[in-house]
Formats: sequence, structure tokens, C-alpha cells
Amino acid sequence: MANTFPEAFQREYKDSVYTLVKAMGNKFAGKTDEITFSGETVFLETMGNVSATTAPQGVGTATPLMEPAHSQRAISQVDHDIGLMIGKLDAAKTNVSFESRYVKQIVKALMRKRDIQVIKGALGTAITGKDLAGTAPFDFANQTIAVATGAGGATGMNVAKLRAIKAKFWANGYNDEKIYLALSGKQKADLLGELEIGSADYNTVKTNAEGDVIAFMGIEFVSTEYVPYILDAGGFNLNWDANDNPIDVDVNSTRACFSWVEPAITVGRNPNMITRVSERDDLRYNFQAYGWEGCGAVRMEEAGVIAVPCLEV
Repeated sequence: MANTFPEAFQREYKDSVYTLVKAMGNKFAGKTDEITFSGETVFLETMGNVSATTAPQGVGTATPLMEPAHSQRAISQVDHDIGLMIGKLDAAKTNVSFESRYVKQIVKALMRKRDIQVIKGALGTAITGKDLAGTAPFDFANQTIAVATGAGGATGMNVAKLRAIKAKFWANGYNDEKIYLALSGKQKADLLGELEIGSADYNTVKTNAEGDVIAFMGIEFVSTEYVPYILDAGGFNLNWDANDNPIDVDVNSTRACFSWVEPAITVGRNPNMITRVSERDDLRYNFQAYGWEGCGAVRMEEAGVIAVPCLEV
């Protein structure tokens, strides 16, 4: 193996990881407010709405001064990394090309963690205040569609819940923003099971080139199996196992699907993703591939995120 091979291997590995990250992205890419930052924490300004007054007639009247409510929310960077051992023969054969299984596995692992951070930011407790002393828990009581919507008892995803999502966003003042809905394959199957082929409803379903359903009633679907579960006592179980599967600890398997508008969630990531390939003289001079990314997310607008519990049977 040429002495220059490790250097070429490292360059191609890094370029391949970056290319694939850009090509694949995570499930929520382009569907939230996105920023880049370095350091452990970034603070984001929020400002409440203000209302205009009816201007009095005549001259000499004072200019009205409104005082919008100012506050801050914080995104704390969470570090994720992964390492894989690459055999010398595998390295020589693939040179870690764009299609390399090693590159794909590392990118997929980092993108899963980014997806989970977005979900935690959307449904978790937001950290507020300059000293990180304040909190803003998800308003479960007011920002949740009833699990029995459209049925006599707890049920899965249905058209009635989609209508309820739109009605709540309209009531919250979101009339022009694009609406997204994160749901697992089971909830998408529930919805399709309710729509008959040839019906007026079915003809409004938007599909992509592969025939997968991507939108209905103006709501764009984000399919992800990382959607967490509802706790029987209320709230969300924002815990995933070592394989990134959401953990269900309660009797009723109820998925915490959620809907949002773009400005309601801000996702921050460190732009300096780290990739390395090193030759391990302690392991028969095989190559070790490494990837690291720091990211986090926060809910910026309480009214812009809605929980949609769906029973899984």
C-alpha cells in the first residue's frame, strides 16, 4: 500500500461524508428554522405580538408606544460521534467512495441523532432566560389533539385529526404557514386505510415519484420511526434505546405524532463536523473511521407545535 494512501483515504472519506450528508440530510431538513453556531449554547431572542391602536383625529396627539414581551430561549449543543473499523483490504477496494457502506453507516447514525434532537426540541421543555434558569414545558393541555378525535375511543391517525390540526393552527393565528406532521409508518397506514381508492379525498393525496404519500389536506408528512410515545400519565417519553428506537414504558402504546409550522422550531448545529480516518498500528494497521457532529433544537413558539397522539394496535 503506497505511503500516500492514508492521506488520500482521509480526504476522500471526508468529502464523501460531507457529500452524503448534503444529499441525504435529516428528516426535518428544510422544514424548520435552521442556524449554525459554535460553542456549547446559543441564545435566541423571542418577541411577543403587538397590536395597533385606533389613531385619534387631529394634531398634537401622542405617539402610542407598545411594549412587546422580550424573552430568550437557548439551544445547547449535544455531541454525537461514531467510529467504525475498516479493514485494510476493504479500504483498498472501496477507498471509501460515495457508495461505501462505511460512509453510509456513519452518516445515517449522525442523521438519526439529529432527528432525535429535533424531536426533543419540539416536544421537550425549552430552556429560557440568559442564565438558563427558566423553563417552558410543552403545553400538553392546550396543544394536544384528543387521541379519540374522530372515533368513540382512542384511535390511530385519521382525517378528523388532520382537520383538527388545521383548525387549531388557524385558531392560533397561523393562516399562511406551511404545516408539517411527523408520523410513523403505522399512522400513515391508518390514514390510507381510511381513504378509498377513487374517492374525492383520495384524489387529493399528494405522492412522490415512488408512490409514497407525502401530503394530504395541505399537510406535508414527515415519516420517521423515531416518533416517541405518550406517557399514560400525560406528556412524552423522550427516551430512545441504544439503537435509536423510541421507548414505550406504559400500557397503552400511543405514539406522540406532532405537527408544526416552520418558525416554531429552531434547529442549530455546529458547522464544523469532524471526520477522521487514522491508521491503527495497534490493530494490525487497519483503518478507523470517525465522525462527530454537535446539534440541538428548541421550540420557539408554543402555539406553533401541536401533539397528535395516535393509538398503535
